[in-house]
Amino acid sequence: MSRQVFISYSSKDVTGAQKVCEAIESAGYTCWIAPRDVTPGWDYAEEIVNAIEGCAVMVLVLSVNSNMSAHIKREVEQSTSQNKAMIPFFIETVDLSKNLRYHISIHHWLMAVDPPLEQHFGKLVDTIGKIISNGPNENPGSPKANPTLVWTTYGTEGSDTSGKTEPGQDEYLAQWSGGSAGEDLGEALFRAMVLKAAKETATDINFDRTSSGVR
Repeated sequence: MSRQVFISYSSKDVTGAQKVCEAIESAGYTCWIAPRDVTPGWDYAEEIVNAIEGCAVMVLVLSVNSNMSAHIKREVEQSTSQNKAMIPFFIETVDLSKNLRYHISIHHWLMAVDPPLEQHFGKLVDTIGKIISNGPNENPGSPKANPTLVWTTYGTEGSDTSGKTEPGQDEYLAQWSGGSAGEDLGEALFRAMVLKAAKETATDINFDRTSSGVR
């Protein structure tokens, strides 16, 4: 049976992960967490893949332990390849490995490093609810879910571009309102570009350098 939330965590952080699971399930959402939900006798790796395929969102419990776990990296890679919404939930301050940095850099993070851990569960549950209400692969705050877009033009250093939105500007910075944890910034930027190009077909827009301006 598919569960709404897949919880990815290091076995060394089992106490914190179980608290996260209890908080989410207490709010009415279903969770898949190992080893509780692994079917006895079944292939463990296949169970993981099936659970990620069936979930709406992955909650990645990030710590020093999970940052170094090869098992966690594989789960994150599976989630990314299936275009799942992801909430990186930091329970410790971590200097991310290059692998995890690559996969989660486009997502907004939830920081829960200040004790007690429980004080951060409300925000986590609220974010999960927004993601699920928008659909399993629809992140809250993205242009498709929230079409309110803000376009800002800018030019060379020192030039005054405030308030300029007419065609002919060199570059455009895509921003949107209502962003929240878990959203896919890269996907949102792509959709925003398409919308902008469709509205101003006569404008020669250079998007090559805009990615560094996403915020």
